[in-house]
Amino acid sequence: MAFTSTIFSKTLIGAAAALTLLSAQAAPVSLSYSGNGTRSWWAGAKATGTGSFETNSGQYSGDISYTDLKSFSFHLQIELDGVTENFFYGLDQLSNFWATVDNSGFTNFYLRTEYVRGDQRGGQSLNFGLGANNAFTHHFDIPGYFTTGQLMATLGPDNHVPEPATLALTLAALGLAGVVGRGRRSSQGKA
Repeated sequence: MAFTSTIFSKTLIGAAAALTLLSAQAAPVSLSYSGNGTRSWWAGAKATGTGSFETNSGQYSGDISYTDLKSFSFHLQIELDGVTENFFYGLDQLSNFWATVDNSGFTNFYLRTEYVRGDQRGGQSLNFGLGANNAFTHHFDIPGYFTTGQLMATLGPDNHVPEPATLALTLAALGLAGVVGRGRRSSQGKA
């Protein structure tokens, strides 16, 4: 009987620990951009991009700055006159970054990169803020914005405070493990 309750107790403690770890692991923040050319001959340009970032702490609340970042990556594609050019940005290309997150998601967000050379026509930098027509790309030798559009920053499903049901289940498992452990110790003390 004592052996069975020991296995049961350890199983409950392991399950509670696993639930706690799963609820604490945060997914990277997803970024997406869609924009169009802004002037004369490049007005037909179509830009799309996807990326992500992670923080060192795994926390996504309050103010986040460049020094808080563990990783950043972004892939920009610009199509113009039937040619698609690719640009890849990493943490080393970020020149400015800040964000503010509350329970409703991102309330502020801004990032700026250095110019990155593409595989066709030259370099582009990113100048992204949240909101319609508040995200831009810049070509290294053309004044003004090359494309303008919208950036979306989406918190991963695990980046929010754990659901009350998950916390309740974790606490119940730990409580039951404690009761089983206490019962086992008291039955050993009577023998």
